[in-house]
Amino acid sequence: MLEQDSQGNPVIHARVVDKTTGEVLVEGQASGQLKKAVLGLVAEVKG
Repeated sequence: MLEQDSQGNPVIHARVVDKTTGEVLVEGQASGQLKKAVLGLVAEVKG
């Protein structure tokens, strides 16, 4: 998900979401770079 921080800069959130309920199952740390956001999500899933 692409959002903006308080200063208007882009912030990317990589999330795994249940399609049925819309519940966020896992979320990585927010980042300004897509690759970093996805790698953070992978690390979160691995535990």
